[in-house]
Amino acid sequence: MLLEGAKVVWIQFTSEFRSDGALRNATPEQIENAFMEATNDLCEHDFGVFRQFSRVCPTISLVQYNARKMYQANRTSGYLRSLSPAMRKFLRKITREQDSSGAVRAVKIKMAKHRQDVAQANIKKDTEKRAKAQAAADELARHQPFLTLTEFDFVCSIPPRGQGYLSVELLTKELKWHWEFGISECIPKQMSQWGNRSDKITLVRVAIERYLALKESGGTTGPSDEDNYEPEKEVTVEDLEEYDSEEEYYS
Repeated sequence: MLLEGAKVVWIQFTSEFRSDGALRNATPEQIENAFMEATNDLCEHDFGVFRQFSRVCPTISLVQYNARKMYQANRTSGYLRSLSPAMRKFLRKITREQDSSGAVRAVKIKMAKHRQDVAQANIKKDTEKRAKAQAAADELARHQPFLTLTEFDFVCSIPPRGQGYLSVELLTKELKWHWEFGISECIPKQMSQWGNRSDKITLVRVAIERYLALKESGGTTGPSDEDNYEPEKEVTVEDLEEYDSEEEYYS
């Protein structure tokens, strides 16, 4: 069905290439006038120029910027010299009316309000992130981990759907606890390297063994100063709003 529907559209799109179509019968002047750029590079270039110019003149309005660019591109200087004094007076009157209308000021107020709303939204988002991170840290601190191999091996032997079954989520919490309060050297920094359930069980067993050995020797637990816990971070659209690209975000 998909290809049958596409066939109808292909026929419509290619009708102008037939022997009696518009392109076959177009004159060279018409083809020249119908030329279009294959990419949007020119528009992107103009936008980049505007960004650089706005850094030098941050208070300039978009109307003033467009007027300057049109003055340069359309050879307006020569056209103005050809106008009569009466026409120049008329144009100055229109310009004054446009300047006194307050349209530019309204746009600036709207943009300032938008920036303020974005700043407040970012503050709210950061507050929620900190609160969520603090709640997760408090929950991890209240977690009671398995600190004996006998108890841990018994829980691992419980079959799925059984009471007390050790899920992947609980194993992840065990590893996080050992990273934070136990032995961090035996646990990879990236959560993506912790593997599946079987791999996590192995990591937890090693962490428990290291923890018990360190307790017997009287050493200290917890991550060292040079270690940085790096859980997987999901980059959302909201995170990229303030940046031009993902490369700029990560840099």
